[in-house]
Amino acid sequence: MKVSIIGVGAVGGFIAVKLKCAGIPVQLVFKEMSQNHISINLKIVGNIEAYANFDDIVTNVAEINGEVIFICTKSTANDVVFSQLAQLKNKTIVMIQNGIGEEEKLLSLIHKSNVIIGAISHIKVSKHANVITWHNHLSNLNYAFCTNCENTHIEYVLKYIFDEVIKEKSVLDLRFQKLLISASCNGVSVISQQDMPSMAKDIKTVKIITDVGNEVIEVAKAYNVFLSTDKINNLIHALTRSEYRGAYFSMWYDYNEGKPMELGSIYHNFIEMAKKKNIKVPVTQVIYQQLERLEKLIIPVDGVIKLRLLRPCDAESLHQLKLYNQNHLQMWFEWANVLMQLQDAVDFIYFTHQGFLEQKSLILGIFIENKLIGIVSFNSIHQQTKSAEIGYWLAQDYLGLGIMTKSVKALIDYGFHAFDLLDVSISCAVENKRSQKVAKRLGFQFDMLLPNHQQVSGNRYDHILYKLNLH
Repeated sequence: MKVSIIGVGAVGGFIAVKLKCAGIPVQLVFKEMSQNHISINLKIVGNIEAYANFDDIVTNVAEINGEVIFICTKSTANDVVFSQLAQLKNKTIVMIQNGIGEEEKLLSLIHKSNVIIGAISHIKVSKHANVITWHNHLSNLNYAFCTNCENTHIEYVLKYIFDEVIKEKSVLDLRFQKLLISASCNGVSVISQQDMPSMAKDIKTVKIITDVGNEVIEVAKAYNVFLSTDKINNLIHALTRSEYRGAYFSMWYDYNEGKPMELGSIYHNFIEMAKKKNIKVPVTQVIYQQLERLEKLIIPVDGVIKLRLLRPCDAESLHQLKLYNQNHLQMWFEWANVLMQLQDAVDFIYFTHQGFLEQKSLILGIFIENKLIGIVSFNSIHQQTKSAEIGYWLAQDYLGLGIMTKSVKALIDYGFHAFDLLDVSISCAVENKRSQKVAKRLGFQFDMLLPNHQQVSGNRYDHILYKLNLH
C-alpha cells in the first residue's frame, strides 16, 4: 500500500517520516517545488530521533498514485485542494485538520468511489526548515468514516504513525473534541500573543478559554455529542507543562508569519452550526470578529506601498530600522535617544496589537514590497468625539518621495470609514518643516500654537497643531 501526503508541514512531515521508516512507500505532494529539488530529507527530533529521504515528489495532483491520501494542509487551502481531487477514484482520503464541517464539503465534490475519513490528533509538532520538533508525549489519532463504504485496512497504516488509534462513531464526535481545543485556544493565542504556559497562567486568558469551551460543549450537546466540562480544566492544566514553554497554537504561527488563519473551518463553521440550533455563542463571536479585523487590516496605498499591523515576525526589521535611522530621528523622538533593544521592538508590537483590538489606537507599518520603511499611526482614537491624533516617521532613505503624504492620506481614508472619524489632527515641532509640509499638502489647517509641548533630550519644542475636518 502506497501513501500520498498533501501538505508537508509539521503534521504531514511527521506522518511521512514515520511511514517511510516503517517501510511504507510515501509520495509527497507539494504546491510548488524548485526544479533543483529532486529529493528532500526530513528529520524528527524531540521524543524520538527519526530521519527519512524522499524522492517521490509531485506538484500535480493528477500524478498522485497512493491508495491512501493524507490531507494535512491548512483548511484555508481546502477550496483549491478539494477541487483538484475531484477526478480521483477509489482512494481512501484521510483529513487531519482543525475545524469542523470540511468533510461534508469534500464529499460534495469528489467521486463516490472514494472513502473519506475525518481524523484528529493531539500531537504537538512544529517544523523549521526540514526539521520537525515533537513537543509533547501524545501519539494518538481519533478517526471516523464519513462514507458508508469503509477501508478496513486503514488502521494498519495509522498504527505505523500513532501509538493509540481510536475509531469514533461519527465525524462530529471527533470534530467537537478537537474544536474544544482549537476554538478555545487558537484565537486567544493570537489575541494575547502568549505561549501555552503563559495562557494557562493569565486569568483573563483562562476565562476566555473556559467561556469558549463551554459554548462548544453546549453546541456539541445539541448535535448529540456529549463532552464533559472536565475537559476544559484538563486542557488548561495541560498547557502548563514545561515542554510547551515557547510553543504556540497553530493559528499564532499562521498570523505571525503572514499566512491566512483557519477562521472559516474553526470559527465561521462552528458559529453557523450554533445558529442552526438557535444557540448564542457571544464569546466565540467576539473572538472571531477580532481575528477577522486583524487579518483584514491591510491598507493599499498604491501599487507598491501598503500599510498593515506589525506582527512579531517584524520585530527584527523594526529594531534594525530604528537603529539605522537613530541619528535621523533623535531630534524629534525621545525614544530615539535611548539605547534600543530587540525586546523593545517586541514589546512595542504587542502594544500596537492591543491598542488596535481595544480601538484606542492604530499603529501601522509602512511597507514597500514587504520591506518595513516607517510607521504611520493614529496615536490615540477618541470614540466619544470621533477624533484621532496622527503620528509618523520614515526611514531617511525614503524621504522626499511623497511616501508619507500618500500613507497619511490612506490612513485618514481608512479612519473615516472604519471609525467614522469627524476630524484628525497633526502636532509637529515648529522646527520640523518636513512634517508640516505633509499636513499642509493634505489640507490640514493651522489650529493653534502649543508652547513647550514636547521635550526631547533636554530640549523643549513648541508645536503647531493642525486639524482636518472630515465632514
